Amino acid sequence: MSGTHRLPRPITNSTEDTDVLGLRVVSPSTRGGVANRGWRGFSGAVAAGLVVLALVVLGLQVLALHRGYPGPGYGFVALHLGASVVAVGLQAYADRSARSARWWAPVLVVLVAGWLLWTGWWH
Repeated sequence: MSGTHRLPRPITNSTEDTDVLGLRVVSPSTRGGVANRGWRGFSGAVAAGLVVLALVVLGLQVLALHRGYPGPGYGFVALHLGASVVAVGLQAYADRSARSARWWAPVLVVLVAGWLLWTGWWH
């Protein structure tokens, strides 16, 4: 045994896998019922909508700069980009996490979208 080191064996009897980010991947049979999947699907659509809205606002800012107009402003663009990054991160966490995050992460996605629309557009 001099000079040789044994590497630890991978655990083969584990039913849990992890993805690239180290989040636990839950098998489709344990992801919850139809209502839970529907809720996560709705929040995924909201997160995707926030990404599209952020890209539109960013495009308007770039277009305004090229035409000599003030545009929506860098703060407004940063607010939208930040909210979309947070929403997509929460949605990814909800899609790949354990039971408790299946309901609170989508709720936070919808709350982030509501906060963005309230502070950025209606308030």
